[in-house]
Amino acid sequence: MKIIFDPDIPRNLIPYIKQAIEEAIEEPCECGCDEVYASMQSENNIDVKCYDCGTSYFELEIEEVEVEEIPEGPSSTVDSMKK
Repeated sequence: MKIIFDPDIPRNLIPYIKQAIEEAIEEPCECGCDEVYASMQSENNIDVKCYDCGTSYFELEIEEVEVEEIPEGPSSTVDSMKK
């Protein structure tokens, strides 16, 4: 299956979207097309549809996740002890 991504989709999300599409869509569309188009519908929604006929398979919702920064103290100590 070929997946075409809207240029507005952030590049860092493409691997996750690709994985979700590959897990969810197992067969070509009813029209026979095996190409899928992922397009931004809004800031937080991506519509996944058939490239030829436009039938929507599903929508993905994007959620922002905050990542905690790890303090550098202990790793610096370990590095200095190795020397």
